[in-house]
Amino acid sequence: KLTNHKSINLYAENVLRLAACKMYGKGSTANGIKAIKNYCKQNGINDNEVNLYDGSGISPKNQISTNALTDILISATTKEFFADFFNSLPSPIDETSTLRRILQDYPEAHRIKAKSGYITGVRAYAGYFTNKNDKLFAFALIFNNYNCSNAEIRKKIEEFMKAMITIE
Repeated sequence: KLTNHKSINLYAENVLRLAACKMYGKGSTANGIKAIKNYCKQNGINDNEVNLYDGSGISPKNQISTNALTDILISATTKEFFADFFNSLPSPIDETSTLRRILQDYPEAHRIKAKSGYITGVRAYAGYFTNKNDKLFAFALIFNNYNCSNAEIRKKIEEFMKAMITIE
């Protein structure tokens, strides 16, 4: 929960190494990446769209498609750990959330639970939302090399998220 709310990169890296320990008995970054690639293969996710260098996401060498990211999130909904994972994700209405600057005064903001990511020139959001009919959807948004201000991209993201929540 702390990692998802505060973006503590050290914790994220250790989650990757913990996955490695669970699968291979040795907690290294390389084994953690291998564990994620294997998870993708076992769940029918194109692992060629998942190229990782670290667990924190701070390396510009990390690459993942929105398709693969959404497929991973969808596959998680069928796993026994899903409730814990889902509940670890922040909502824009959470005070401790990195999402708190998104949809600040929007009454339906509670319908989103997601993780944000930011590195120079890239903004990413991935998680889940419920529509007006309370149907759960997975989503991934990645904005790369945008040529507007951070305030302008945030406004565009908010517009997209508002539209997303209102689908039936």
